[in-house]
Amino acid sequence: MVKIIIVFFIFYLLSGCQNTVKVKGKLNAVKKTAQVEKQQNEDFTFFIKEFMKDSTFQKDRIVFPHIIKTYNLDTDSFDIQILSKEEWKFKDLLNLPSNYFVTVKKRNVNEYIYDFQIDDTGVSINYVFRIRDDKWYLVEIIDDST
Repeated sequence: MVKIIIVFFIFYLLSGCQNTVKVKGKLNAVKKTAQVEKQQNEDFTFFIKEFMKDSTFQKDRIVFPHIIKTYNLDTDSFDIQILSKEEWKFKDLLNLPSNYFVTVKKRNVNEYIYDFQIDDTGVSINYVFRIRDDKWYLVEIIDDST
């Protein structure tokens, strides 16, 4: 009788160990999946450095037709300009004059806003970047200067 109890006890322990291994295996699979998903989206820091300095890269990473919204003080609304790829001119965002400053706002994991301002002028131009197909793109420019 004691042998039967010991056999059942050992069987119970072994079956418990197998379940633990399965749970750990599932946790490892979930962790690996999360790492792969994290790596799928392009790193924003890498993207923005290339975007600011490389004219070809910049043009390739803009959604066209491109929307530029400009605040109109007279109508208290935004005027909309739409640019084609051919109309886009490279913006050298690395070599800005010393009276410019940039504020970076992260709205969420899929959106950043670069707010370019000129000191003491009321000029404020927002570049809105979003993830599309795991890559960062400039999706619109909002000039809300006053």
